[in-house]
Formats: sequence, structure tokens, C-alpha cells
Amino acid sequence: MGLALGCLQVEQSTVAIKEVFGKYDDVLEPGFHCVPWFFGTQIAGYLSLRVQQLDVHCETKTKVSSQLPNCVNNTVNLISFRRCLVLEFNGNASAM
Repeated sequence: MGLALGCLQVEQSTVAIKEVFGKYDDVLEPGFHCVPWFFGTQIAGYLSLRVQQLDVHCETKTKVSSQLPNCVNNTVNLISFRRCLVLEFNGNASAM
């Protein structure tokens, strides 16, 4: 309903990508924004800026030796990352 009236609420830890007639225009920070859709303005998408976690399961096997034959080592690596928005000088936005 809000977007039908041209009003938009961007949530915390999120940014919105605004386009005008399909071309990148701006990044909307969290808060209240007016997006007049009848002038060709639309939201292309949302990007979360929260820290995310990725679990990577690794299994390694040792070479055959006389002391330790065929040992298998299972590890779980936790990778924490946050996406960032990179704005290029030509006006394009890309998520990394």
C-alpha cells in the first residue's frame, strides 16, 4: 500500500537500490523515502548489510605412512562476512 502512494520504508541494516526508467539512480539508506513510481522511479532490490556466517566443512586425508595409515581429518571452518556496496564513478552499483 505504501509503495502505491509513493512511500517506502527501508529497514535497519538494509539499503535499497533505486532506479529511474531502469537505470541506476541512488542508494536509499534506512528510513522513510518518497519514491514517485509515476515518474519512472522503482526499487530494483534490497541489500542486507548484516554480518553473515558461512559454515565450510572440510575433509582431508593423509598420505599412507608407516606410522599413521589413512587418517581422515574433519574440520568445520566458520567464515563471517558482510556484503558492501561499491559505487563506481560511471553510476553503476555492484554488490561484493
